[in-house]
Parts: sequence; structure tokens; C-alpha cells
Amino acid sequence: MVIYEDKISLVRRFFGVSFLLIAFLILGITLDMSLCLLSGFFESSCQYMNVEHPDMDLIKEVLNHKNVKLLNGPLGFGAIFFLIFSVAGTFFGFFHGKHVFLKGKLVLKVHLFGICVRVKTLAVLAKYQEIKVTKETGFTTGRHGNELQGKDVFQVYLMGSEDKMISVFFKYEDAKSYGEKLSSATGYPFVSEVE
Repeated sequence: MVIYEDKISLVRRFFGVSFLLIAFLILGITLDMSLCLLSGFFESSCQYMNVEHPDMDLIKEVLNHKNVKLLNGPLGFGAIFFLIFSVAGTFFGFFHGKHVFLKGKLVLKVHLFGICVRVKTLAVLAKYQEIKVTKETGFTTGRHGNELQGKDVFQVYLMGSEDKMISVFFKYEDAKSYGEKLSSATGYPFVSEVE
């Protein structure tokens, strides 16, 4: 049973896809500038070479030639920016987690492109008897050292022989929903200390 899912919003998905498109565009441009892979679409000097593109013999010769430092040119620059934009795009648009009740445990499943890439046990629920939501107001320090009141955060705890905080929310409704779903899955009572 899914207790909580960090859903990917349309804005996050849009930025993720945009970053990935930019990453592949940068890679394509720099590959064309370095190896004339795209028939000189981005490098006009390649259009005058009397070879069919992509010319695999030319590419093998360039890659095997020890005196040519391929990554010092446009391809090196492109590879760095491709890596930055592809990691950012993957994180923004395709990386999310789920809290799942599974075989008496609360488990975090991390998904990348819809495939589960990591599973972590957050708590073995047999050790606890109650679920509680508390409110805490954070404080920040102002310009001259004054304490300024920050946002309220709502913490979900599992209560038992030892207390364990398992999640934090900025809205009470989200914390309450999480606690109620966990309570219905486990049968443990749900207590809210928020007025």
C-alpha cells in the first residue's frame, strides 16, 4: 500500500524534459563540430568534405590518433555541459520517491524513469504502537541577529519504546493524510497534537 508519493508536477516534468533536450542538443552540436557527424549541419566546413556522413573511418581515425586531444576542443566543452544538463533534467523530471507499507515495514522506494532504483527501510512497524503528528515553528536569524519567526512544520512520528520521526510536511493536511493512511495500514491509533 502506498502511504505517500512525491508526485512529479507538470512544471517539474517540463523542466526535466527541457533540460534533457538542451543536453542532447549541446552534445549533437559539439559532436558535429568535432567529428562532422551531422553532415556539417552545425559546422559549415564539414559540408565541403567529399565523404559520406557520418564517416566511420574518419571517426575511428580521429579517436585512435594519439596526438589528437579530442576532449580539449568543442567535444570536451559539450561533454561537461551535457553531463550537467542531463543530471539536472533527470533529477527534475524523472526522479521521485514513494513511502510504501510492505511486509510490516515502512519502506522508501526511489524511482528513476519509472524504475525502482533504491529501496530503504524507514521503520520496522512492530516496534511502535502509535502514530503522532506534532507542530514545530522554526526560527531564523535576521540581519542584526534578531530571531524571526519561520514557517510551521508538521512532523509525523512513530511512537513506541523509542520515538522516530519519519516525515515532515509544510501543510497540516498533508501530515494528517499521511498519518491516517499509515494508521489504516497498520491499525495503530493516530493522534494529532496540532490545535
